[in-house]
Amino acid sequence: MSASSSSRFVCAPLPSRPMSTPAPHADFWKRKLAAYLHDPPHKPVGIRDHEQQRESFRIRFGLSEHDMRAFERSSDWQAAAADRLIFPDPARSGLRVEWDKSGLEFRHPLGGDPLSPVAFGRTAALTEDQLTRALDALALRDGQDWKTKFIAGWRLWPELAAREQNPHHAYLVADTRIPDHTLWHHNALAAAFVACAGEPAFLLFQIGPVQDFIAQARKTQDLWAGSYLLSFLVAQGMLAIAEEIGPDAIIFPQLRGVPLADLHWWKTGRVGDLELRASHSNELLTPNLPNRFLALVPASRAMELASTAETTIQRTWSDIAASVKRFLDQKLGTECVGWDGEWDDQVARFPVIDWVTHRWAESATAIEQAARGSPPFEGGWENHPLRHAQRWAEQFIPVPHRESYGPTSNSAFAWALHYAATDWKFAATKNARRFAQWHPDGALENRGTPKDHLDGRNEVLGGAAHERFWTTLRQRCSRQFKGSQLYGALSVIKRLWPDTFLSDALKLDRAKPVFDPVDAIAQIDAAIEGAEEDAEIYYAVLAFDGDNMGRWISGKNAPPLVGSLAEPAAAYFREHWNVSAAGIPADKVKRPLSPGYHAALSEALANFGLYCVRPIVDAFDGQLIYAGGDDVLAMLPARNVFDCAQALQFAFRGVHPDAADAHASAEVRRVLQEIFDYTRHVDGFLTLRKTERADVGRGS
Repeated sequence: MSASSSSRFVCAPLPSRPMSTPAPHADFWKRKLAAYLHDPPHKPVGIRDHEQQRESFRIRFGLSEHDMRAFERSSDWQAAAADRLIFPDPARSGLRVEWDKSGLEFRHPLGGDPLSPVAFGRTAALTEDQLTRALDALALRDGQDWKTKFIAGWRLWPELAAREQNPHHAYLVADTRIPDHTLWHHNALAAAFVACAGEPAFLLFQIGPVQDFIAQARKTQDLWAGSYLLSFLVAQGMLAIAEEIGPDAIIFPQLRGVPLADLHWWKTGRVGDLELRASHSNELLTPNLPNRFLALVPASRAMELASTAETTIQRTWSDIAASVKRFLDQKLGTECVGWDGEWDDQVARFPVIDWVTHRWAESATAIEQAARGSPPFEGGWENHPLRHAQRWAEQFIPVPHRESYGPTSNSAFAWALHYAATDWKFAATKNARRFAQWHPDGALENRGTPKDHLDGRNEVLGGAAHERFWTTLRQRCSRQFKGSQLYGALSVIKRLWPDTFLSDALKLDRAKPVFDPVDAIAQIDAAIEGAEEDAEIYYAVLAFDGDNMGRWISGKNAPPLVGSLAEPAAAYFREHWNVSAAGIPADKVKRPLSPGYHAALSEALANFGLYCVRPIVDAFDGQLIYAGGDDVLAMLPARNVFDCAQALQFAFRGVHPDAADAHASAEVRRVLQEIFDYTRHVDGFLTLRKTERADVGRGS
């Protein structure tokens, strides 16, 4: 799925909790697994007896009937309230949508056309058989390691069902009336709510700096190394939380399919020996994570989990810095004693970590606060999509058709308000946060020492004897350091950490390793240096950035609600929408921000960065430096750069290059049609051909 975007791509206090809080016991993971199985994935094919249809799956996970009866139904209700519009009672309103009669469609959550399967098991029995075969490959029936069973099922079952049985199993919808999110997602969200124990909170976490840190580069390897370092560190923070309460707790970006997460599950024995989707070293070494993440956490543990993520990142960064320092000590021997006088201070200033936690209020309270302008909204609360959803449920659905519950009966209905309050609090915290003095000690003593030639702030390593230090270092590390540039600790770490730390960190101790990071890092170095030293005189640097990503993440660019509804539901919505009372036509009402929307956006950006960018850049004789979702940096021959940019634009938006308004060049059309299968193209979705990348190149 590709993001349909433009061409570029108040807060209640939380109780304190001792840091010695014990880890969840085995029953915790069993309850999460029961939540993940509460609706069988093929429920839309046979909705009337769906609870009986899950029995074969329950047995294959080793759960008893008692385990399933103990499932906390409230987590299902919370997940549904967060993702779905409140609909009328089906019996009293007559609003039912049979999925097989509506073309088994899945509607793109970010805009675009409906996706309908070419071939699908149209009976519940056939679909159940296919899903069961995929689950059998995981061999999870025996044993009592419920954490491993949950993580393996969450990570691998959807992928194997789609990859080995039917690709459209990836789009089994959670609600046939609003088919823009899947049951895989709904069940995972229900499992995340189980961990919250009825008291959910948001954790918004960010590391930085980003742009300055990446841009402070002398070589193209530095650009990649800086970008990957940030991606690597933020992954460690997310995984620290995932180990505590599950990977399903990370709302944005989604961890399913993230190569660094896959490697972690592999090394910890959670996913067995099955080949994962992102198993190529190019995917593993592609920086593809943003510098911030959003997690759904129990309010009672929110601050503890934030501290765990922060400590994990700081410890990882300390280990990286220590590995570089050991390398330098080994190279220098007894030469240049005292070269590291500034090392610890400079290392301690990076990274900058900010986070906030926000306990959810009840929906009625959150709505009251929003009506008072807390947080403030663009256009005001009365024009907010959630306000329209509230009007719909409380005023516009005919009284005889209404369900017994209303929008304020579940705190998850106000998901968009909880996120807005969290983001607002985060912005305020960053604007008012304390910061360390740049040179608390030794400022006068360091006067006269040159500054790092890249960042202009840190003193260069070596101290008073820096000239001797750098002469010696260039002699003994001639591959890494050339020319007359002088660097501080951060620039040196960025240059050396792939060799001193990353190669070992990504090694696998299994007999059949999927990843070979040492060779991959060497290939990146050789490829980029080859691009720099190529005989062609003119090279171009292509920087690609998605427009208004903040507005997409916040839901401000969400598509109209009717575009997410099945036709019978859209017709009912239009019929009963009161335009005079709402002040807006039915077709202009936007879909409220939801976890399904966040999941779709995360998946779209990850798929673009991992599977679309590299083959396009390769096809135009370029070298990819990094691809972080909506951010791409590549070097290309100048003659190819505009075609490559146009091809990336089409892939990012998920549109057909032969569309009447596309105006794609012949070369762009040829390359894209070799990489993607447009036979049954639907805007917003891309299908990769099963062609080796080496076979996809430019024409003569």
